[in-house]
Amino acid sequence: MTPIPRPPRWRGLVHGALWPARLLERTRGRRRLALLLLFLSLAGIPLVLAWRASRLVGLPDVGDPFDTVAFRSFQPAEEDNAFTYFHRARERSERSETIERRVLKNPWTWPAGSDARSLEYLRRNEAALALWRKGTECADALERPVSELNIESTLPDVQDHRHFVRLALLHAAKCHADGDLEAAWGWLRAVLRGSRLVGRNGIAIARMVGSAEYAQGADLTKTWMADPRLGPALLRRALNDIGEINVLTLPDSNAMKVEYLSLMNTLDDTVALREFFLDDPWSLGSIDRTAWYNHLPGAQRARWFLTNEPERSRRLIRLAFQNWLSHCDGPAETRPALVGPPDLVRPPRDGPRSSPWFYDGHPEAALGARALAVRVESTAIVKALLPAHWAFQKVADRDRSRRADLVMALAEEVFRREQGREPETHHELIGTVLERVPDGYTPTE
Repeated sequence: MTPIPRPPRWRGLVHGALWPARLLERTRGRRRLALLLLFLSLAGIPLVLAWRASRLVGLPDVGDPFDTVAFRSFQPAEEDNAFTYFHRARERSERSETIERRVLKNPWTWPAGSDARSLEYLRRNEAALALWRKGTECADALERPVSELNIESTLPDVQDHRHFVRLALLHAAKCHADGDLEAAWGWLRAVLRGSRLVGRNGIAIARMVGSAEYAQGADLTKTWMADPRLGPALLRRALNDIGEINVLTLPDSNAMKVEYLSLMNTLDDTVALREFFLDDPWSLGSIDRTAWYNHLPGAQRARWFLTNEPERSRRLIRLAFQNWLSHCDGPAETRPALVGPPDLVRPPRDGPRSSPWFYDGHPEAALGARALAVRVESTAIVKALLPAHWAFQKVADRDRSRRADLVMALAEEVFRREQGREPETHHELIGTVLERVPDGYTPTE
């Protein structure tokens, strides 16, 4: 008996593929419409999922751009942590906005004897200021462990640190006016040391606070060093102190790494992240208010799903920090140019307050700077989370130059007092006052 041949397999596949069409053909009326809507919905699911997956195309997951273990576990001993004392000082201080606006400003002038309220205010804050000054002698500083940082973290001890710097500058000016030049340097030294510690192991904004404080201390130090009553011995001691103080400044990449980990902590807390961006999406100004569809109920949640968040933001942030960390510690003259939103279509007025820029150079497995900028501009979450790196780098470069400038100014003053003449060039300072020219110094001659 001859066996009946089996039909080709492809016929079965075709039959299965056409089954929905045959079913629709056999139905009528509302049932046909319902089946049509059902089939269209089922066909749309893979399309939606494919679109969602496509949001990660071209975004390699490069992983953490540095070894994060040491940063997450770092915690200085309590007695070595400047913030142990900064925190106690803040809790013990007494504030008066009226008096501070009048007294704690440049030019630093001690209140007159007739200003009893201001003098009493300064007296009541002596104990708190002493605690703060003790903190400036510490070897390290950390306000909050990196594992606790996120985009909503507050840093009250960093913010109030500027208050104690102003108090210390006022005391330095008083000591100088009274002729106690050594005591004046003691206060200036505390200001400069404190400016390094407040941003040490902190995020970018803490470093920027410290940079502003160093500028204030450096300005008053230059006034102090120009006093003809100063001898070379005290000036040399100040120069040595400045060298030790400047060493406390960690590389710029350190702040960037802390920023990165705080963002990773934010992305890891999915519940808080959804509440932050979905419950009040307008709060950060990263959503276009002029687009009608952004006002529809559930529009942001739909966008969240379709754009594959938060994974898309995580990959973009890793690429952004990989780009920054590759170049931010190098000399300004050797770093690639920064590119960013000004090279693209300008964002709307109600767009983000600041947009990130990227170096026009990148390591392997990363997007080019311009391609990365385009991706970031299209992602509301990343625009809201990423720091304005161009602003931080500008402050960091200025801080580096200011530190070098203060060293050179002090060295010239020492040379002038010891040699009885002006140095002809900065090269005369090497071997007589300095071992080498400090990093960041740009000769004018």
